[in-house]
Amino acid sequence: MTVGAARYIIDTSAIADLYIRRYPRKIFDRLWRDIDQLAHDQRLLTVESVIAELKPSKKRKSNPITQVAAQARALHHWLSTQVATVESFSHQSRIDVARDGMHLANSHVGWSTRQDVADPYVIAAANLIGGSVITSETGTKNVTKMPNGFYPKSANIPSICRVRGVPCLGLVGFFDAEGWRY
Repeated sequence: MTVGAARYIIDTSAIADLYIRRYPRKIFDRLWRDIDQLAHDQRLLTVESVIAELKPSKKRKSNPITQVAAQARALHHWLSTQVATVESFSHQSRIDVARDGMHLANSHVGWSTRQDVADPYVIAAANLIGGSVITSETGTKNVTKMPNGFYPKSANIPSICRVRGVPCLGLVGFFDAEGWRY
C-alpha cells in the first residue's frame, strides 16, 4: 500500500452502481483497471456484511441486484475474492468493527430492527481505518438523535457520516479524489 494514500470502504449501493448499473467492466475497462489496482493495494476495502448483502439469493427477490443474476454472481465473486475486508486485517479489527457497527445499528430506528444491514458496519470500518465511505446514497441531512436516543429512520449513510465526522463520497467524488480523468 502507498504510504499516506487514502483508503476507502465501499458500500453495497456504490459497488452495485459501479459494477452493474453505471460503469460495467466490459465498457469501462480503464476505470476497472484502476479500481482493481486500488483493491490490490488494499486501499479499496469493504466489510463482510456488504459481501453478504450482495450474495445472490432466491430469498432476496426484493433486492434489485438479484434481477440481473449473472451480473450479481460476477459482482459477488469479484468482491469476495479481490477486495479485502477490514475484518480480515486482525482479530482486533473484527472486534472493533463488530462492536462499533452494532452500537451504531442499535442507535438507528431503521437499522436496529434488521439483522442484514451493512450500513453501520461500513461507517464503523471507515472510522476505524481513518478512511472514507463510498456510497450511492444521497441527501445528507442534518440529523440529530431523537429524544429516545435513536437516529431517525431518514438518517442514511451520508447523514450518519456527517454526524460522526467520517468522510463520505459518491462515486464521482471518489474518482475525483483519486484524480482519475477518463
